[in-house]
Amino acid sequence: MENLQKLTFFLLILLLFVNQSIFSQPCTQFVEGTIKNNSQVISGAEVYIRIMDIYGSYSYSDVVYSNASGIYSVCDIAMGPNDYSKQVIATLPCPYGTQQIQNFITNTYVYNFNFTTSTPTVNGSFSGTASISGSGPVPYHSIIKHYLPNGTNTGYAQTYNNNGTYSYSTTGVAGTHRLNITVYTQPTITVRDVYFCLNTSNQSVNPSISISGFQKGYATGEVVNSCEPVASAIVYFKPYTPNGMAQGYVVTNSLGEYTSYYLPAGTYTFWTTYSGQTKSRTVTITSGQKPNMDFVFGDLCDEENPPESTVEDMETLDDYKLFPNYPNPFNPTTNIRFNLVESGHVRLTIYNMMGEEVKTLIQQELSAGLNDVIWDGTDKQGNHVSSGNSIYTLLAGNKRISNKMILLK
Repeated sequence: MENLQKLTFFLLILLLFVNQSIFSQPCTQFVEGTIKNNSQVISGAEVYIRIMDIYGSYSYSDVVYSNASGIYSVCDIAMGPNDYSKQVIATLPCPYGTQQIQNFITNTYVYNFNFTTSTPTVNGSFSGTASISGSGPVPYHSIIKHYLPNGTNTGYAQTYNNNGTYSYSTTGVAGTHRLNITVYTQPTITVRDVYFCLNTSNQSVNPSISISGFQKGYATGEVVNSCEPVASAIVYFKPYTPNGMAQGYVVTNSLGEYTSYYLPAGTYTFWTTYSGQTKSRTVTITSGQKPNMDFVFGDLCDEENPPESTVEDMETLDDYKLFPNYPNPFNPTTNIRFNLVESGHVRLTIYNMMGEEVKTLIQQELSAGLNDVIWDGTDKQGNHVSSGNSIYTLLAGNKRISNKMILLK
């Protein structure tokens, strides 16, 4: 038993010696030097040796870092018979640039590979696109604050569109800058920091942040006064529960239509004013489009009292005409009237706003003159369509005429 213990002890000592010999070989040749910015030393620079052989493959030394005095010392590696070149590579910290390389094609050991650089001159301007990982650009009204390397805040930029773009033209200095990004997620806000190296003028900086489970969407709708769309109406929106996000707005087009900017998922209040009257709606946005956020002012068009423009148009029936439907907006039915100059094949079709056919109301030969058709708001399968805008199109003779109508529920 005693002999077995002695043998075990001897084997352990031998194993330790072998490991020491294999894995702890002392370095006998070094490549050394200093890294400076003009006369100022640079600490923290990453330095290593790289050898390339005649086949284009690389081998590397261990990585070292320059100390507080700017001095580095890296263990050299010898070149083999198939090696082609040897380089000392220094990757300098911000803002001094990227890699700097010195070459030597020899096994002669050289000890003074010094790197000298200078601080770049920048005007501090930069711009870019802020995004959320997996969700595209940050939404409307996100706040992007900028801090200099010394911690001074120079102000903030705000995204005003769906592109997440921002810009800074403030005078800055080269170095590591910080962007503080605020996204008005509901019910709380989300704040993230992004650091970047500013070392050129007019630099493009595109920060990306991570927000778990983030979703965004937008609302669409129309502003109408009785039968007529309201162009250039201002539609405002803000969080239903205030969270610091500034209110935004969009303007309706010539057809009275509007589309909000992308907004973080949550509940919002939308409102608009026409002729001194204000109407508001509350909507919960989850993701994607929230359609049919319409605002209707005035009286609904009445089937017994068609729009004045329709009566005027009926006085001249010397051309193909597709009159405004009435009532419009409507629920559940509406009347569509059209005039044919001569008898012939006629097709009257309802389309959704994506251009997809909803239902064909007429596809047959008709006599010249006025014709009326009732649409009950169903598709070709007999299902009731959802509220919103639709297009009705008349094909007759060599004419194609379209109008728009609104189903409200």
